[in-house]
Amino acid sequence: MKNHYKLMLLGLFLATSALAQEWGDQIPPSEVYVQEPVAYDGNSQTPLIIFLHGYSPVNGEWTDLFAFGIADPAYYEGYLLATPDGSYDSSGFYYWDGSEACCDFDGTNPDHVGYIEALVQSIQASHNVDPRRIHVVGYSNGGFMAHRMGCEKPNLFSSIISVAGAGPMEMSACVSTESLSVLQIHGTLDETISYNGGNLYGIPFPSVQTIIANWVEHIGCESEPTSLPDYLNLDGFTWGDETEVIQYTNSCSSAGGVEHWKMHDAEHTFWFWYQAFEHMFTWFDQHQKPNTCPSDFDGDTSVDVSDLLLLISYWGDEQGDLNGDQITNVQDLLFLIGEWGPCPVWKQQSPGELVPHLQRR
Repeated sequence: MKNHYKLMLLGLFLATSALAQEWGDQIPPSEVYVQEPVAYDGNSQTPLIIFLHGYSPVNGEWTDLFAFGIADPAYYEGYLLATPDGSYDSSGFYYWDGSEACCDFDGTNPDHVGYIEALVQSIQASHNVDPRRIHVVGYSNGGFMAHRMGCEKPNLFSSIISVAGAGPMEMSACVSTESLSVLQIHGTLDETISYNGGNLYGIPFPSVQTIIANWVEHIGCESEPTSLPDYLNLDGFTWGDETEVIQYTNSCSSAGGVEHWKMHDAEHTFWFWYQAFEHMFTWFDQHQKPNTCPSDFDGDTSVDVSDLLLLISYWGDEQGDLNGDQITNVQDLLFLIGEWGPCPVWKQQSPGELVPHLQRR
């Protein structure tokens, strides 16, 4: 593991932070450590992963180090990574308020949705983040929280991944979305967050099938899935290729989609080995928000003089082609002028409503 990551863990263990009153017992978003990928120089837009720990007596960095292990693959695959800590409860556990069932057992009602949104905004202010490739991954209680972020802030993320977590019982309060991708990874023998649904301290959580059905309907997919013929080998504790891939993506009416990696005979605790992360990062790369501003050649979220100069430098070849005729010419120049100004940015409104700042082209 990288020396800077080791030093970061040691520093978090030994140091204390002045907590902003707004976030109670949590480290302020601006003080959450962000692991940068290999050769990161800030010049190129870089994808971002927010990893949310489970209900645990150790914080996010230690949870990832000992139980999940996404830090190293994120480093080498070119992703920024933040592993924030949830709140700290009376039992001495870190938690996220992911749903009524899990895991704000003290009933303190912290604003974890606002906290994670502020964290993303803070990272965007300090790093060159690709807004089309922001992913949230949660394990167990963190998986509950990932579903909640997809429900309440879907347009902030390109995808959410819940590993052994559960989503909301129903979606009526969720914000509509045209571009969110959802992946549920779950073991069929999970006895903690049961594959077939259950309850925590008397508060129910849905089955995986209900979670999938809810998201399929919410995003606008057909209910008939496609199961891939080849299984994946994700869990080092389970013999052979145990994971069935069930996709709803190709049948969706929107840019988003739903997928389920069904880990046959896997339990709540498992070991994701290198092949699992190869599949996961391929999934990240394949699930980006659609490009609403193709004329933004330099990626600064605005079509301006610098993009015009780039288009002129591409003149006569295919690189600057915007209208699909395989050559950069006057038609592409007119296309760029038509997109002049700030790129369309999807803005979250009240539940059930979604409008762009600019008219979508």
